Amino acid sequence: MNRISLKAVLLGFLLVLVLDAAVGMGQLALHRDELFVEGQSDEEAVAALGALTKSASFLALSIFLGTLTTVVGGYVAARIAKRYPYFNGLALGALGT
Repeated sequence: MNRISLKAVLLGFLLVLVLDAAVGMGQLALHRDELFVEGQSDEEAVAALGALTKSASFLALSIFLGTLTTVVGGYVAARIAKRYPYFNGLALGALGT
């Protein structure tokens, strides 16, 4: 356990959480015209959001961007740790899974 820097892994994990939230908001902003229609009821908005999140293109982009944010977080954890960078990147990847 002395090979893994808890500080580095936690900072990398927090970065992944922030990046995932930003990516999610960005994806929803790209589809705002489909989701936010004037005069739309709450039930219709929930149904539109459900349909969007089940679409193949949205899911594929989410998987790609989520993987990318995990890679960035692993890189940051490895750079912060300075010693045994692969162990710290792996620890972040295992934590994110």
